[in-house]
Amino acid sequence: MKWLVGLSVASVFLISMTFVSTVPVAQASGAGESIYLSKGKWTHHTGRVLSLEELKGEPRVLTMIFTRCPSACPVIVNDLKRVRTALGADAKKRVRYTLFSFDSKGDTPEVLREFAKKMKIEDSQWDLFVANEEDTRELAALLGVQYKQIPSGEFVHSNVIVAVDSEGRVLAQVDGLSKPVKPLAKALDESLRRSAK
Repeated sequence: MKWLVGLSVASVFLISMTFVSTVPVAQASGAGESIYLSKGKWTHHTGRVLSLEELKGEPRVLTMIFTRCPSACPVIVNDLKRVRTALGADAKKRVRYTLFSFDSKGDTPEVLREFAKKMKIEDSQWDLFVANEEDTRELAALLGVQYKQIPSGEFVHSNVIVAVDSEGRVLAQVDGLSKPVKPLAKALDESLRRSAK
């Protein structure tokens, strides 16, 4: 553990998060239940305010980030791009990618749009959202994401990516950065094949 000497408290916390398994999403949301049961209101990067229930209709890949994140969040976005690459042809057209911000105060719709431009995720399959602190905490619990704001204003957080079907029921999840994403892609492809029958 000598290698921890000299690291900031935030760095040590972030490192420790990779060794702490989060509450499984299926357990957090209830087996077979939709995470869209949450009544929270979220503001889209276009400025539109909507409830999670309005996200029904297409399968999605969900995660939580904050735009000022210097390290983990850009990797998470890249992981979502890798999911997209791994999908079959039909899923590539239909799956949407949805990022929810931890930063209720700093990540305005304008800031989210700038982040989307910077990360090259501006096409219509990407949705970025921000909400108040209470609704953010509720969604984090549903997704099994742990996070904490530190004195610098940044957030330390676990890194969870969740695939859901068109009703918001959890299909698969990946914990950690730069992990294999084929389980997510496979679950989404299979879900779409089942719904087409």
